[in-house]
Amino acid sequence: MGPSGSGKSTLLQTAARLDRPTSGLVWVGDTKLSQLSETKLTKQRRPEIGFVFQAFSFIGALTVQENIALPVRLSGKRADPIWMQQIVARVGLDERLFHHPSELSGGAAATRRDRSGTSGGHLL
Repeated sequence: MGPSGSGKSTLLQTAARLDRPTSGLVWVGDTKLSQLSETKLTKQRRPEIGFVFQAFSFIGALTVQENIALPVRLSGKRADPIWMQQIVARVGLDERLFHHPSELSGGAAATRRDRSGTSGGHLL
């Protein structure tokens, strides 16, 4: 927490490997982020970081289950069914897996924008 303009979003986006620092060094664990290529940043981001989006982020043509599994599939893996059960229970969509985003109430969609843990990540 901090005042507007104090760098909260910049810190989070840099730690999440979405932005590069304009000066200084950024380390996450034993990894010096400023020395990694975009490809290496992406490869590290997928298994290490979960995101909670502030804006609606489901893809309308996919079911809830497909949306949640998407980051895992993009990394060339299959989502573990037990893991999927845990994730959907965490965000309260366990009975809505085969619904499309348009079939969710505004509140359900707005409060379940969580793709955290989709990669088994360490940073949320």
